[in-house]
Amino acid sequence: MPFGPGIGEFLAWKWHGGGNKLRDEIYAQHGLKAFDCFCIGPETSGWFRKEVKGIEDMKGIKMRFFGLGARVMEKMGVSTQLLAAADIFPALERGVIDATEFSMPTMDIQLGFHQIAKYNYFPGWHQQVSCSEFLMNAKAFDALPAHYKAMIEVAAQAQVIFTYAETEASQFGPMQEMQAKHGVQIRRWSDKDLAAYEKAWLEVIAEDSAKDPLFKKIADHYLDFRKKYAVWGESQTMKATYLNSK
Repeated sequence: MPFGPGIGEFLAWKWHGGGNKLRDEIYAQHGLKAFDCFCIGPETSGWFRKEVKGIEDMKGIKMRFFGLGARVMEKMGVSTQLLAAADIFPALERGVIDATEFSMPTMDIQLGFHQIAKYNYFPGWHQQVSCSEFLMNAKAFDALPAHYKAMIEVAAQAQVIFTYAETEASQFGPMQEMQAKHGVQIRRWSDKDLAAYEKAWLEVIAEDSAKDPLFKKIADHYLDFRKKYAVWGESQTMKATYLNSK
């Protein structure tokens, strides 16, 4: 989710704060059983053919973007398109799109975005952590022996933090390679720009909550947990370093 929490807070909500209970209620209506089975770290905010000096430069840009983040981008005046992975590079190459988000450096480098779009922006405000699920027919799961059920649950849960740690350990190498060998410029959105994105995100939440009761139910629960967690989370927040700071 845009401006979503880091993995600790996200899993706290899902596993211990009632998030997965809400998820399970929804899937039960469709005869499904779900298990979190892997998570990945933040994505990059996007690859741009031209430098974006501020949020005002976003208006009129054609960009591949996904999900709720695309709704935010549209409020910035961006024309969004959802393209499959294999279609992004040709679209960038032909100028059909001016920019794209897709994933994290280890994946993006394989797709070659850096060959055309030399400006890579951070942080990935639209997707700070992504957790995927193993879905199974609920009746089929219920019919399994107890030890098979336990194997699925334990194996899936073990992969959640393993895969997250793996992605965190493997991103800086490709970033350094793209900078050193391919001239990629790493850019970071200003606090002012991020505030504009966040404001637009809150508008998306309000709009979707007004027209979709289920969305509102989940959003209200999620936001309430974040508000309560902030007492702890904000008290523990630190910068990466305090040396040489002004």
